[in-house]
Amino acid sequence: MTAPAAPAAPAAPAAVPSAADRRAVVGLLAATGLSIAGNAMVVVLVPWLVLQRTGSPAQAGLVGSVALAAAVPALLLGGPLIDRWGRRRVSAGADLLSAASVAALPLLDHVVGLSLLSTLAVVAVGALFDGPGAAAREASRPDVAAAAGAGVETVNARGEAAEGAGNIAGPALAGAGLGLLGALGSLWLAAALFVIAGAATWWSLPRDTAPAVPQEPYLRAAGSGLRLVRRDRTLRAVTVLGMVAMLFVAPLPLVLAAHLEPKGQAGALGLVAAALALGAVVGALAYERVATRLSRPAVLAGCLAAGAAGFAAMATLPGTVALAVLAAGTGLAVGPVNPVLAVLLQDRTPAELRGRVVATTWSLSLIASPLGVLGAGLLLEAAGPRAALLVIAAGCLLTSAYALAARGLRRSPRPDQEGPGP
Repeated sequence: MTAPAAPAAPAAPAAVPSAADRRAVVGLLAATGLSIAGNAMVVVLVPWLVLQRTGSPAQAGLVGSVALAAAVPALLLGGPLIDRWGRRRVSAGADLLSAASVAALPLLDHVVGLSLLSTLAVVAVGALFDGPGAAAREASRPDVAAAAGAGVETVNARGEAAEGAGNIAGPALAGAGLGLLGALGSLWLAAALFVIAGAATWWSLPRDTAPAVPQEPYLRAAGSGLRLVRRDRTLRAVTVLGMVAMLFVAPLPLVLAAHLEPKGQAGALGLVAAALALGAVVGALAYERVATRLSRPAVLAGCLAAGAAGFAAMATLPGTVALAVLAAGTGLAVGPVNPVLAVLLQDRTPAELRGRVVATTWSLSLIASPLGVLGAGLLLEAAGPRAALLVIAAGCLLTSAYALAARGLRRSPRPDQEGPGP
């Protein structure tokens, strides 16, 4: 008889997400998109401003490299704050502080005038907040997924799609703002996006998203993430892959700006950057559909190889429309890469260490970025955008080869073959 099974039925409603749980998913995705859009605007506007005032790609590259260099210690030291203070609090607070740092640029220009030194200082301070806030949002994805009854692959794919949406909106808003308000005026809009993102996080994420952790000396807590990354083969492989990829891909906004700024094509810069991000959104969402059926190393290697082909095609520097189409195809190719890396990292990390491990892997990945941006600035002055795009393509091909060769990525080829954590 099946009647005795009836009492088990009340357990089902417990798995149904409440309105607050669904709000957490929506709020997390909205805050992610808005914060990334603000950052994407700044990435476009500040190099454009420096190029406009100095005419030097090397100085613009210096500004970008300083921002990336400042993010590394901020992530390493900010990781324990995520686990101690809570992901909701750190994410919202970081966005509000980022808003203040972005607003400081037009304020300083109005009061005393912006110099290269003051621009470097403000950009470096702003970079201190961006990394821990973004790491806190990513670290909260598994908890939000569990509360909403969704798969972690799904929430990560949609989270990366939300980042892609922000990377579409940000450059588009920056391109429109450059024509209507100028670079400094457009920075006020970027600051407003950060404020709204912080409010969305505070309103939507549950207070108990962050797990309780035992108190320990702060520097020891910061080092625990690094120790886990060093011991775990998969986390090491994810980190190395991120470092190689960031070395070559981080200079892309500068390369596009150096190609289009001399032509006065601010709108074209926004269009190409938005097309790249739109392709990445579609790629991330497409991966969600097939995630459980594909080998993760194969996805990484194939997507990065296809991305290399896309960047090589962009190096022909065709007209604006053709360049935007190529950028969209390149974004589509590499769209699944970040969701795969995020899930690999989360699968191998205990919940109580997730904030600091995410921050540690991000900071280590960023170590190579300042060198890449600075080197790209010098390469742009010596050989121009075409050579820089070919170097980016070669870097993607190198990263693809590493994805196939790394033993740490081969140990968990598909989600349904996932083994126990470290």
